[in-house]
Formats: sequence, structure tokens, C-alpha cells
Amino acid sequence: GPKQLEVYQRLIDDAVSKGARILNGGYIPDKNDPLSKGCFYLPTIIADVPENALIAQEEIFGPIMCIFKIKGNSDEEAVRIANNCDFALSSCVFSADAN
Repeated sequence: GPKQLEVYQRLIDDAVSKGARILNGGYIPDKNDPLSKGCFYLPTIIADVPENALIAQEEIFGPIMCIFKIKGNSDEEAVRIANNCDFALSSCVFSADAN
């Protein structure tokens, strides 16, 4: 319900305050927006999410994708970041290097 929308917004706002960038969405539609009917949070993509952002440490259960940069393009660093959270319902890895 509406309280969950506020949770999503708190997570996004915290990440942005710590350096993340919103690429899409990232807000609750206002009451004049047709999307405000019911309980709707825009599908959101945020990039450059720091490890200390709340969204990197809490379950989201919402339409939010976080993109993390991996220092040095290191596999070990990617695994460390993926494991630096008590939750792990979903993880994805993309690379420009097919090897």
C-alpha cells in the first residue's frame, strides 16, 4: 500500500543522497498523474549505487534495479559486493568482456 511506496522513496532518496543517479523513475506519481490510481511506483533504475546506501543493504520487493560499478573490473570485487548483504533474492552480472 501507500506505506510501501514511502519505503521505496526513502530507499531511493537515501541512495541519491549518497551519490547514486536515477536513470528512470524514482518517484511516487502525484495525485494529478493517472498512474497515481491505486498503489503504483514507477519502474526505477538507479546507477552508481554505493555500498553504504540503504537500498544496497535492505530487501526492496519493488520495481527497482540497482547498478553497481565494480572497481578494477575485478571478479573478486564483484563477488565481495554481491555477498556484502544479508539478503540475496536476486543478482545479475553484465560484462563487456565475453571471456
